Amino acid sequence: MSDAVSSTQEMEVSKLLEELRNNPIGTNDPNLNQHMSTCLEYLNSTQPPLNSSELPHWFCSKTRPVAVEAATFLLRLLAYSKAEEWKQTLLKVIRNCADCVAGLEAAKFRSIKT
Repeated sequence: MSDAVSSTQEMEVSKLLEELRNNPIGTNDPNLNQHMSTCLEYLNSTQPPLNSSELPHWFCSKTRPVAVEAATFLLRLLAYSKAEEWKQTLLKVIRNCADCVAGLEAAKFRSIKT
């Protein structure tokens, strides 16, 4: 796990995700892009640098619980064609960690409710 994330940032993202779980937003919401950017910035800050030999983990116990929730929220990016870098990292995550694959499947199920 990366130590680049601050506890303040983690708390802010956790509050945002709780709000989004309690009050889901649609794709037409004017704040959607900002919420997604906030979650993506946080998720990236919890992961090893792109040029690192360490593998990223988004959906398993090798990452922070808030990072799992942020990654789950960001599954919405699969619908956007301009999210290629995110999609490539997602592929790297699921190609290299069986626990992340299982976590991704669980996240898909959980995200149906939001």
